[in-house]
Amino acid sequence: MISTTHKMAILGDIYAGIRSSNVNDENWNTFFNNNDIAFPFSFLYSLGFCEHSKNFESREFIEEKIAETWIDLCSMLNLDPMHNWQTASHMFDATENYFIVQFDEKTEKEIEGLIK
Repeated sequence: MISTTHKMAILGDIYAGIRSSNVNDENWNTFFNNNDIAFPFSFLYSLGFCEHSKNFESREFIEEKIAETWIDLCSMLNLDPMHNWQTASHMFDATENYFIVQFDEKTEKEIEGLIK
């Protein structure tokens, strides 16, 4: 079974790859708007800019949102949410529903510069 931290890493990648691009797809826009807590949190967490709250209720809330967003993502891609997906690319390679946005080399270097 895939861990919450692993789900967050994948959600963070998808958020960076799709949300930050100029995706002109109503399904993705609606999807991101409906999951507006777990995606940004996962993105910031995976970059090391935030961490889980020590408060049990807050931590439980965000983990519930991550679980909901994960189920929504897998449903949207028509993939098994219990499968041990390794990466966002792995998921998009396995679906026929959508493709993953790939950054050009310049954009990837800019993102890497932000992480360092």
